[in-house]
Amino acid sequence: PLGGAVSQRRLLALLAVLAVAGERGLSRDKLLSLLWPDGDPERTRHSLTQALYHTRRALDADDLFVGSSDLRINSERLSSDVRDLERAVAAGDLERAAFIYKGPFLDGFFLTGSREFEDWATAQRARFAGIVSGVLDRLGDAAEASGDIARAVEWRKRRFALDPLDSGAAVRLMTTMAAG
Repeated sequence: PLGGAVSQRRLLALLAVLAVAGERGLSRDKLLSLLWPDGDPERTRHSLTQALYHTRRALDADDLFVGSSDLRINSERLSSDVRDLERAVAAGDLERAAFIYKGPFLDGFFLTGSREFEDWATAQRARFAGIVSGVLDRLGDAAEASGDIARAVEWRKRRFALDPLDSGAAVRLMTTMAAG
């Protein structure tokens, strides 16, 4: 749990954006356009510098951010569930990926005055839901192929819960349940 200055929405948004950017990082200009889209360029640069400072201070980690023009989070100092999810999928550890995903990305989080951030968050929410949908489909297929119908039904239920309007997911769930 974080309190104090880091609990400010823009600082949390900064951490979220950099967590998603991962090892490739993100340019300062892109951060400015997402977090302070309509501000005076000189003032927004100062705001970013201050946000980075306050976040380092609140987390007591001078080496929290790496880079100067392109910034990224030092993964040795701070981990994130989005990074862990992507790493698990890349490693083929689908059950771990399914375990990590707890719900929509930044669900209920908003940043007043930044439509750009809202659009970015919506796109990321859809991207992560798509990744996890694929993971759950693959887990359901594997469980069904191995004859573990009860486990396949559980995976298919979780998949269907992500998008109850997806007719394909509904059919796969009903078909698996019928097989059981």
